Amino acid sequence: MNLASPCVALCKLDEQDICIGCQRTIDEITNWQHYTESQKQVVFERLFKKSDTHSSSIK
Repeated sequence: MNLASPCVALCKLDEQDICIGCQRTIDEITNWQHYTESQKQVVFERLFKKSDTHSSSIK
């Protein structure tokens, strides 16, 4: 399986060099095409946990 980029085309870095659209670090963005599927999966898991934590705090 080839995991697609989580980019949502809202590309702007915050003061910590985290994309406000996809929440990846600048290193994750620039190295994405070189990542193995396992490395990409780790990023997706972190993004999912971050998203889940964020949505839980909104309720």
